[in-house]
Amino acid sequence: MKARSADEGWSCTLGKWGIIVADGAFCWFYPDGGEAGTFPSRCDAGLRYCGYIDTWSRDYHMYYTNWSMDDVAGQLGWGNIWGFSGSDESEYIHQIMEIFPRGEPEHDSKLPPPNLATRLVARAAEPVKIQERLTPVSVVEPAPGTWVFDFDQNIVGFPLVNLPELPAGTTVKVAPAESLAANGTVDQASLGPGDPGTDLFNTYTTAGRPGGETWHPKFNYFGMQWVQVTGLPRGYKPSRNLITGLRVQADVPAASSFTSSSARLNRIHKMAWHSMASNIMSVFTDCPGREKLSYPADYTQPFGALARNFQFPAFLRTTAHHLVEGQSIANTSMAGNVALKTPVYD
Repeated sequence: MKARSADEGWSCTLGKWGIIVADGAFCWFYPDGGEAGTFPSRCDAGLRYCGYIDTWSRDYHMYYTNWSMDDVAGQLGWGNIWGFSGSDESEYIHQIMEIFPRGEPEHDSKLPPPNLATRLVARAAEPVKIQERLTPVSVVEPAPGTWVFDFDQNIVGFPLVNLPELPAGTTVKVAPAESLAANGTVDQASLGPGDPGTDLFNTYTTAGRPGGETWHPKFNYFGMQWVQVTGLPRGYKPSRNLITGLRVQADVPAASSFTSSSARLNRIHKMAWHSMASNIMSVFTDCPGREKLSYPADYTQPFGALARNFQFPAFLRTTAHHLVEGQSIANTSMAGNVALKTPVYD
């Protein structure tokens, strides 16, 4: 289906069924210029599938760094529609690119389901949900047109962008961080090693809807206390309500609460609690930045503290299932041993 701009009479609608597939480089580097068929300026040669997925064409081609190509749609029998776009570290949402003609039914491509070889297993652990909504305590402008919002608490989640009515085609860039640089802009060094952790952002291009637009990422989350926003119209001064911090976590029940007459002890407990909550996602994670993976040592060693604060009967059933899967993979160093990492992804 060919996409057209909003002024040609197309409206933005999502199909009822489908898989959201991201476009972009998938070896932690962004494509030069962001155009289909271009590649990152640097790429880890050890990553076999390092390359670029082009979903901005109708054919869903996967390009590799040697310029070879896979026809993803042809091989998998996929149909395609225009819709959300994201990559491993960012999302690029362009609301002017529309999907369906106004008044026409949603995407009607009907494809037979594939014969899946994967054994599907019900998940016992609680789903990841939005747990808190934080309003920034302040917003400052450390550089012209650069606005930094402070939540006064390091959380794990993503920003909800509450845009006023803006001209169509306005691209707003949103960058999270756990610390600030000396000049007051965000410092993303803690979110990833080297270059991959120094340019993390999402962009949203407005459709110019009356009354404004609201959006948040759907493919990623990060640790953040500060969110930096650029791309707003010149002369526009945002209020604190432009950004809301959405804290996410697996919806495990609380096991206890703590308070004392000591402000210091209360603060220490709050810091420790957030450190634990920030790594209870679909699995116990190593950290919410560069390594969103589960290594057993990360949760077995502090489990006394974890169990005093959260209840894990259902969550641990899924964790145990992952461990069994990990040590059941033949011809690997984990076969028969306690798995080094689970779920196993390579």
